[in-house]
Amino acid sequence: MLQAFRLHVPSPFALLRRWQPVSHTRWFNTFVRPAVNDEISAEQIRVVSDDGAVGVLSREEALAMAERKSMDLVMVTSEANPPVVRLVPDASKYVANMRYKFQDAVKKKKATQLGEKEIRFGPNISKHDFDTKMRNVHRLLQENNAVSCRLEYPPESSKQGSDVLLASILKAAHDWIAPAKIPTFKPTDPVILRLVPASGVAKVKEFKPRAMQTKPS
Repeated sequence: MLQAFRLHVPSPFALLRRWQPVSHTRWFNTFVRPAVNDEISAEQIRVVSDDGAVGVLSREEALAMAERKSMDLVMVTSEANPPVVRLVPDASKYVANMRYKFQDAVKKKKATQLGEKEIRFGPNISKHDFDTKMRNVHRLLQENNAVSCRLEYPPESSKQGSDVLLASILKAAHDWIAPAKIPTFKPTDPVILRLVPASGVAKVKEFKPRAMQTKPS
């Protein structure tokens, strides 16, 4: 006789919790944190200390030696044959120092990675709208993003209008960006000016509006 069953469907909140980004601490504890003392599973290990190499010992011998010296064993290289462990005075401090260096390295790597953002400029943009968009450009550059300024001119527009707006953008962003490559004008394609933050842009604390140009410089 077939028994009735209920299909379990997880709630949206459970799915959101499941797909939350993994924190740096959780990532370290799962993939980076080394094995310590009884967590070391290899039968034969090479023991090293600050004084030099101790030698290849069995797991039990190494743990007994660490206990006699009131020290801890920390896995250094699990891929070696035999694996290499280190004698340290305090495993918790050693792992905490590793965690700090790992989080610092992640922050530095994230700080050097540029994001990509885009802001669009129309052909008849007003001074107020221009200042608002440049304020957003300034904020995005401060947040370490490369900003593509997309100039959307209709096909019948002249190169002069594009040059005027390009000059206004470059003048307003002069203090925040690395030297920019001026895009070529094509009547059938939008003009895209890519701005990359200068090294000191994060120190620019406030946005100061500048006058728009009305003719090419």
